[in-house]
Amino acid sequence: MNELFTPTLSSTSFGLTLLIGLPAALFLLFGVAWLAGFKPSERVLSRSTIVVHALLTGVVAWLAFQLEWYGRSSIIVDMGTWFSFEEVEIHLSFLLDRLSLTMAALTVVLVGLVAAFSVRNMHRDQGYLRFFLLMHVFTFGALILFLASSLDLLFGGWELVGLSSVLLVGFFQYRKDPLRNALKVFASYRIADLQIVLATVFAHLWLGGADWERLLSSEAHGHVEAPAAAFGILAVLLIIGACGKSAQGPFFGWLARAMEGPTPSSAIFYGAISVHAGAYLLLRVQPMIASSQVAVVTLIVIGAITAIGSTIVQRTRPDAKTSLAYAVQTQLGLVMIEIALGWNTLALMHITGHALLRTMQFLRAPSLLHDHHAMRSAAGGHLVAADPVFKALPQGLKLSLYRFGIAQGHYDAVVDRVAVRPLNFMARSLQWKGSRGIVVLAALLVGGYLLAGSGSSVPTIEHTWILGFISVLACCTALFASVRPFVDRKPRHVVNLVLVSVASMAVAGLTSAEPKGIIGGLLVAIMLVIAAVGIRTVLRGLEARTDLAVDPHDNLGLGQKAPRLSFFFLVFCLALVGIPGTLGFVAEDLLFHGALHIHPILGIALPLATALNAINLLRTWHLLFNGRLAKDVANIPDALLHERWLLIPCLLLLIMLGVIPQFAITWSAPAAEWLSSLLPPLSH
Repeated sequence: MNELFTPTLSSTSFGLTLLIGLPAALFLLFGVAWLAGFKPSERVLSRSTIVVHALLTGVVAWLAFQLEWYGRSSIIVDMGTWFSFEEVEIHLSFLLDRLSLTMAALTVVLVGLVAAFSVRNMHRDQGYLRFFLLMHVFTFGALILFLASSLDLLFGGWELVGLSSVLLVGFFQYRKDPLRNALKVFASYRIADLQIVLATVFAHLWLGGADWERLLSSEAHGHVEAPAAAFGILAVLLIIGACGKSAQGPFFGWLARAMEGPTPSSAIFYGAISVHAGAYLLLRVQPMIASSQVAVVTLIVIGAITAIGSTIVQRTRPDAKTSLAYAVQTQLGLVMIEIALGWNTLALMHITGHALLRTMQFLRAPSLLHDHHAMRSAAGGHLVAADPVFKALPQGLKLSLYRFGIAQGHYDAVVDRVAVRPLNFMARSLQWKGSRGIVVLAALLVGGYLLAGSGSSVPTIEHTWILGFISVLACCTALFASVRPFVDRKPRHVVNLVLVSVASMAVAGLTSAEPKGIIGGLLVAIMLVIAAVGIRTVLRGLEARTDLAVDPHDNLGLGQKAPRLSFFFLVFCLALVGIPGTLGFVAEDLLFHGALHIHPILGIALPLATALNAINLLRTWHLLFNGRLAKDVANIPDALLHERWLLIPCLLLLIMLGVIPQFAITWSAPAAEWLSSLLPPLSH
């Protein structure tokens, strides 16, 4: 990245604000109107979306003209500091170059085309408003992701894109399969996103920041805080995180499950934009990948295995959308290889052409049979399969490959044995039955204390051993309480355990004796109180309406009768796990910085616990509000007036403190300094 400079003309800043702000404004406008009881018509929704995206296309063209007018390869537009505390400083800074503007142009043009297609495709669907609201969230998140000038800001857009993706996979809420697949997609996302969280925090600890200029600068290689293998570790973490978004390698199987969503969302998410976000991230940090031989080899192996495996599976798929999903994975595997080899221009051209082609193919998927018949008639009734390679293989090998394809590469069986069964076993072992739970928890504490010691330069913690033990105990408890709900379906039990986990995370931050961890712990505590009030208000309201909400044995589908209660519950749950736009995102970011600074190994338990808590809460939300409506609760009322008077202020407070977090940080700073002066520093 070279020749960066800040323009003096305000037109670039204004255009960038317009580009990012309009989708967010549409979402807020229609969302607030819906909460107030006014539902906009289909015509208003669709036409406003199309007009705005036409305007955004012109804005992108203007920004590209600005780039050429200045004669620069890139422009950085800094709109000020979002929040800062000590050395952690996150700027609202955006990078305009050929890579970011190409992806931004693809986003606004293709989302506009899909919106025009959806006018008739989604006509009279009961989720019409919800579909367009999620598309606006996606556009806002994708533009932040592609235009961000730092890994911190990119991750905010990354999370919004993933959230809107998951909610659209489970769009048809009355069926169990979309809900089940949405939860599995969400689990894949959260585990992959964990790697980006770690890469971001370690970049701050080792290099002093996570902006692209610092990450890609040759001078950063000699940073005094960075270990010798720093860039290799960061590159591998980012590769794994990008593979999660692009369905590569260990996250091979989720893309086919995402086909449960509507055809327009499949086109824009899994044919065009979202699935290419991982490739974009790797293109952005390609110099870092090239500096590590391990990262290069890892990326080539992942891309090659995914491309070959997806090609085999794709040939056995009986439906159009799933077949296209595996075809997308094949091409993305080739893009990964191109990035690893340093063919950046070819990779960008490949991404652009592939996104345009797959969008058209997904939108035409419902007409595939008609197209096939037309092609066959044009060919005189004779179509020959173009597979000379597979025809030349021995019969036994072809049968083996066919079995491999039918079983979708045995991916589900491997994940079940490697991840799902061990996690369920741990959750059952942590139940308080006899002495087994006590033994497991004791082993967890001893292991955590050893891990904390292994990351310390001093073998013992001497006079601070009590503080150190409390910190280790809080980290282990946070992980314990996040694993335990996996074998519990009672909403109140799951919510209580998640609240215990988040409270333990706050304690871990407060006892870290690190100012960043202390301020993060205080903000997490504030967020926890507000979100807990909102969640418990919703649960009490449901229990007052029906007894089934106390211990449901199946999906209740309450969202069909109480959509606003469903919305409030989801937002408060997402705040607990740090979704961007709420106080939880900023609070947990500072908390992770402090925890990983003190416990470089054990501190990983906190972001891992956050990922597991998110999965548990989304499963509970599905259980309560999605699925077919139970007959015994067919006439329950939506959020009542006295409930809204409590829920809306809590929601606004979480969002306001998330959008303008510096106020909360400044207000909490004296308390953090006072606690920091009382606590002796831990060795690290």
